[in-house]
Amino acid sequence: SIMKNLFVVLIFTQLALAEIAIMSGEEGTYSYSIGQELSKINKTINIESKGHLENLIKLTKRYDILSIVPSDTLTYIHELFPRKMAKVRVVAKLPKIQVHLIVKKSSSINSLDDLIGKKINVGDDFESSSIFSSIFESNFDLRWKKMTYSTDVAFNYLLNGYKKLDAIILVGKAPMKVIEKNLSEIRFIELPIIGGYDYSSFELKDKYEIL
Repeated sequence: SIMKNLFVVLIFTQLALAEIAIMSGEEGTYSYSIGQELSKINKTINIESKGHLENLIKLTKRYDILSIVPSDTLTYIHELFPRKMAKVRVVAKLPKIQVHLIVKKSSSINSLDDLIGKKINVGDDFESSSIFSSIFESNFDLRWKKMTYSTDVAFNYLLNGYKKLDAIILVGKAPMKVIEKNLSEIRFIELPIIGGYDYSSFELKDKYEIL
């Protein structure tokens, strides 16, 4: 597993807003729980979203929201759309979340190269795990078959011999209940270190950490 920063970001503006909305994530996720905590601040409301990518897309179109976005998503979207991201600013750095590449304990997969052509669950297109999958494919010239099952369905397919899935990319704050529940039947593929960004200035700065 590797760790990445989670940020609260906004579009730079001098507008004095009567109420601030926070785009967080799906109910039950770590990002959503952070949004709930932040919503306790006066004039702040938490808005459930489909995932971190939707948070960032909405942010580039509105001036009245904050968004919770991981470092890798900021990096990826900034490289694709630098002009749109030019006004995005980080206002708070949150606790780190983890990226897990999970296979069945009996799997013959032992490295990223072994995943070429395999079926990898990355979740919905708006989820951080999907963005992370795209980043790895781009950086290491990998190609796998992206599956979009829910987390519970993905673990069922991975562990119960249906041959519908070879691995799962899962992003979240450890410990994750679904991992703890299936820990005896899974193992983790070590992920390589990738350069990260200092998003206050968008300069290459630090690196992800291997757990």
